[in-house]
Amino acid sequence: MNFGLVFAKIALGIGIYAGAAGLLWVFRRVDEELKNCGEKSIRKNWFIYSTLVCIPMLIEVSDMHPAPWFCIGILGVYLAVSSVTDALIFQVYDILQYIGVIGGGILLGYQNPDAGKGVSLLAFAAIQYLLFMRLYGKADGMGYCICALYLSGKGYGLEGYLYHMLIGFFLLTLVQLLRGNITCKGNLQQPIALFPYITIGFLILWCCT
Repeated sequence: MNFGLVFAKIALGIGIYAGAAGLLWVFRRVDEELKNCGEKSIRKNWFIYSTLVCIPMLIEVSDMHPAPWFCIGILGVYLAVSSVTDALIFQVYDILQYIGVIGGGILLGYQNPDAGKGVSLLAFAAIQYLLFMRLYGKADGMGYCICALYLSGKGYGLEGYLYHMLIGFFLLTLVQLLRGNITCKGNLQQPIALFPYITIGFLILWCCT
C-alpha cells in the first residue's frame, strides 16, 4: 500500500471539506439571503455536497504532482459550494467562478495541452455563450465551461463536454419526473437548481477515465 498516496488523499479530502466550510461561512456573513436559510440547513447541504464531491474524486485520483492535486482541491471546493448555494438560494457567486477558472487554467497549463484541446474549449464556450446561457443562465453556463477545463485534462474533447450536459439534463429530467414537477407540456412547475446536476454529471465522467 502506498501510504504516502493515502495520506495525500486524506489531506485533500480534509482540504475540500474545510475550504467549502470556510467559504460558506464567509458568504453567510455577507449575504442575508443565505444567512436566512439557517445554519442547520447550510451545514446539512455542505456535508452532503462535500461528501458527494470527495468520494469519487479521492477514489479515482492517482499518484500526481502537487500542482494537479492543488487544482483538484480547488475544483472540489468550487463544485461543493456552488451546489450548496444554488440548491439553497438559486445563486452561484461570481467569485466562485473565478476560483474555478483559476484552478482549471492552472491544471490545463500544467498539462501542456495541444491546439486541438484549445479549439474544443473555445467552441464549447461559444456554444454556451451564444445558445445555452440564454436557456439556463450565465452561472450554469460558466459551470459547464469550468468543468470542461478539467475534463480536457482527462482527455475529453467537445464531444465529452456535450456528454456532460446530456448526463446532467437526463438526471434532472428523471428526478423531476419522479417528483411530479414536470407538466404535460414538458415545463417545470417549480424552479430547480441546476448546479447539483452539473456536479453529478461531471463526477460521472471524471470517474469514467
